[in-house]
Amino acid sequence: LTFQILAQKFNNSISGYVIDDSTFEAIENANVYISNTTFGSSTDKEGFFIIKSIPPNFHELVVSVIGYKNIEIKTFIKKNSHIHHNFKLTPIIYESQAIDITSSTPDEWLQNFSVFKDIFLGKTFRAEKCIFENAEVLEFNNSAKALTATSQNPLIIKNNILGFRIYCGALSFYYNKYQNSWSWSIKPRYEELIPEDSLQLYEWNINRRLAYYGSMYHFLLSLKQDKLKDDEFKIFTSDKSGEHSNVFWAKRNSILKTGTVENYHTIHFNRYLLIKNHSIEEHFTQLEESNFQFGNTFQNSWLKLNFGEMTLDEYGYPVEENAFVVYGYWATLGIADLLPRYYELDKILEK
Repeated sequence: LTFQILAQKFNNSISGYVIDDSTFEAIENANVYISNTTFGSSTDKEGFFIIKSIPPNFHELVVSVIGYKNIEIKTFIKKNSHIHHNFKLTPIIYESQAIDITSSTPDEWLQNFSVFKDIFLGKTFRAEKCIFENAEVLEFNNSAKALTATSQNPLIIKNNILGFRIYCGALSFYYNKYQNSWSWSIKPRYEELIPEDSLQLYEWNINRRLAYYGSMYHFLLSLKQDKLKDDEFKIFTSDKSGEHSNVFWAKRNSILKTGTVENYHTIHFNRYLLIKNHSIEEHFTQLEESNFQFGNTFQNSWLKLNFGEMTLDEYGYPVEENAFVVYGYWATLGIADLLPRYYELDKILEK
């Protein structure tokens, strides 16, 4: 049983050198990776890196190493293109950080961390099996109105349910206490854990599939591929989020249009889009049958666009940053429930 990254191999690459911008010396062990994926590399003694066989798309390339400011660039890579980028990193000055650390007591930090952990990991059972390996890098600012969190260095989380170690770079977290609303963003790098045995790998594959079914990315790909019925999704337009909203049936062709870029699509709807899908996590057949079934319980999620429309790439992922807000079931999910991009879920249980 294998849980595979995009099976097709591409004759492409991104390569280059990473150096210190003041000394011009090579920086060894810098992480160079494509955000939200497992595609990445570390620099050697000469500061050289290379990433091969990358899914053709617009990508965000991140360069990260402790003690230096991150660099993030947008790049487009084709099936057979070979791109070369060199990077000069600027050292971080930590003087102001030391002052911030001494301004809060351990008890205050632990209280802030408890709130952050509850929201950032999410509300599902997967959150219970996540371990913060370096929580001390978190810096909190707690006011009467909001709690914010940042980190100079990547926050590292070990997800023992899905089998990944997640390096959360460029973390930004905001919790509005009055509205009980939150937002967070990261530039994550995923690293697959090594299973202890074939049984643990099998369990990871099962849990990865459970995490995917009913997720927002599952819905967006299902919408793009015209598989809403097969995947147990129903869509409605809504005047607001919540149980007491007025809802109307929505048709796929009324909200999804062909984009200007080949294999891209745009989504547009007024107010809110209500997505109903049958819960799968508590309703599936015996694992040896490898045949998941949907139950009778609906999971309701609402999607609201920030810019009037949203573009989906050929894999079903949103192109624009911060293009939407989610409510309902999807709002209860966190980093513990997310999978890296470009996984082929039809091959999870391939024999």
